[in-house]
Amino acid sequence: NTALPDTDGASYRQYDVFASYQRNSGKDQFSLDLDWLREDGRGQTYSPPSLIRANETLTRRFYGGTGYTWDMGGRRTLTLDQTYGTYYHHLNRFFEGFEDDAQFTGFKEELHDTRLIYQQYGAAYIVSAGAEYNWDGLESDRISGNGSETAAIRSGFASAEWFAGEAWVFGGALRYDEHSFFGGELTPKVSLAYRIDGASKFTAGVGRGYRSPSLRELYFDFNSPFGYKVIGNPQLQPETSWSYSLDYENAGRGYSLRTGVFRHVIENLIDFVEISPAPQVFETQNIGDATSMGMILDAERRWPTGRPDCGKAWTGVGYEVTWVPASRDSELDTRLVNSPEWNHGLRLFYATPVFSGEVLLRKTSSRFLDRENEVKAPGFATVDLALRSKYRDGALKLAVLNMLDEKDARFGPEPGREVRIEYKLSF
Repeated sequence: NTALPDTDGASYRQYDVFASYQRNSGKDQFSLDLDWLREDGRGQTYSPPSLIRANETLTRRFYGGTGYTWDMGGRRTLTLDQTYGTYYHHLNRFFEGFEDDAQFTGFKEELHDTRLIYQQYGAAYIVSAGAEYNWDGLESDRISGNGSETAAIRSGFASAEWFAGEAWVFGGALRYDEHSFFGGELTPKVSLAYRIDGASKFTAGVGRGYRSPSLRELYFDFNSPFGYKVIGNPQLQPETSWSYSLDYENAGRGYSLRTGVFRHVIENLIDFVEISPAPQVFETQNIGDATSMGMILDAERRWPTGRPDCGKAWTGVGYEVTWVPASRDSELDTRLVNSPEWNHGLRLFYATPVFSGEVLLRKTSSRFLDRENEVKAPGFATVDLALRSKYRDGALKLAVLNMLDEKDARFGPEPGREVRIEYKLSF
């Protein structure tokens, strides 16, 4: 939109350096992944209804993950994984004409995750068990008191699959999480699959879910110079849920089909709600219980092209849809916030051993932005294009994302179209 100021692209830089290493020693395997990112931004953005916002931002992110898998013989393995990550973000911003209200704010988040997994494979079963330790730390001027908070989760888990002939597969899993704030929670899951023939099967599942509030949801306080306020909620309780699903799959050489129905019942749903219109104040709260029901459909058809005896070139079309007719906030008897009734996706593609092209169209229906269902955001569509080709010893990729330049209207106009050119070299 040429009538609105846009981000100054000349003052935006992003650097991303990553590396991956893997080494096999007999049947044992070692892996290492590293990723470092730095992003600097200095420019202007538009904030509705008529304010120009100056931004100076600095973001740094580091991720490191390493793992080792021991082959213990007898179709048994033991894997130890260690992950470490940090995320730092600093922001200096103000609205033109309101320089005295400039904000200097930021945060640093740190994560440690250690996991040990034992697996054993048999002729008619797969069994795994393990333990995990997760530590999360957050430092920010937006946290009252000492400006920092930490949380830890200790977990144990086990799962198994049993194969009864070629038709039946029984599955079960059990997990226990002990949170440093909220205590323990046990989450079981069971599933049953029946294979009709080599191409099709039915799957049914029931599972218990659990999600504890994040440190940001619990403790972040933020005053915007635009006039609104966001406050954390230390009284939040974890989400718990039950999920039920029934699916049918059928796949052959030139087609695939998956369809199913689902039902989710969530207790203490964590949601971001407006608690005061004037002054405008937002808070993360628990909703007593929320229920969603719907169905999914994912279908694809492929046709061989080129020489009939080659069979390596394909032209195809795919379609996917998620329909959620029921999505209920039980406390207010309204539809859940940010819950569209329809999500459609249409995919056209062409692929050969050296070249592929794909066009993806997505359409999302309108949805409500508030619990009372008084504010409704319109639906929007996106179109993505991707072209890939082998070039010498590597692969060249061109992608144009959001070709229609439409965006989720919740946060106002912002640039949305993106062009990416990527080359990967193997050596």
